[in-house]
Amino acid sequence: MQIAAHVLAYNVTRFIQPVLLNMEPFVDKIYVAHSPRPFGYLPCVRESKSNPTTLNDIRAVGIGPKLEIVEGDWLDEESMRNECFTRAKADGMDWFVTQDADEFYTERGWRDIRQTLMTHGRDDHFVTTWLNFWKSAQYVLLNSKGEMKETNASFAIRCRSNLRFVSRRLTNACRTSVIDCPCYHYGYVMNDVEMLDKVSTWS
Repeated sequence: MQIAAHVLAYNVTRFIQPVLLNMEPFVDKIYVAHSPRPFGYLPCVRESKSNPTTLNDIRAVGIGPKLEIVEGDWLDEESMRNECFTRAKADGMDWFVTQDADEFYTERGWRDIRQTLMTHGRDDHFVTTWLNFWKSAQYVLLNSKGEMKETNASFAIRCRSNLRFVSRRLTNACRTSVIDCPCYHYGYVMNDVEMLDKVSTWS
C-alpha cells in the first residue's frame, strides 16, 4: 500500500517543518503545492500580496526523496488540491491524504490510520475526527451541540476512485467513513493580525 499526502504551502512558514516531519514516517510521497501569491477569492488581495513561505523554506526541512514540490498559480483551493491528487494517481499511489500545515496526528493515530486504510477494501473516502484549538492549545472550540470533537471535510481518498475535490476541501463523495483518530487542528492558533491575513487569502 502506497500513501501520498499533500500540503498547501501558502503562508505556512511557522508550520511547514513540523507538519512534514509529523507525516513523513507514515507516508510514501508528499506533494507540497506552492504558489507565488494567494488564491483569487479576493482579487485585490491576490494582486497585492506574495507568498511569505518560500521554496527554500520547504526544501530546508530535508525530508529527502519523498518530497515533491508542485509549483503553480491557482485561483481556488480545490484546483490546487486536485493537481496534487492527479499527480498521486499518475505516480501509482493507492491513497491520497489531506493534512494541512496546521494539522497534526499522534504517532499512534497515524499507525491506526494506516491500518484502517490497509484493511478497508470497499471504502473510497475517509474523514477523521478533529479538535479545533482557539488562540492556544488550552482552548478547544465547541460545535453547536456543545461537543469538542467534530469531523473534517476530507482526509483520505482512494486513488483509483473517480472522486475529486469540488469545493475547497470537500469532495464529490456520496459515502464517507470516519476514522476516529483525532487531528489536532491549530488553524485558529494565531494572533488577530495573522487571523485577518488568513481570512483574506484562504477560502
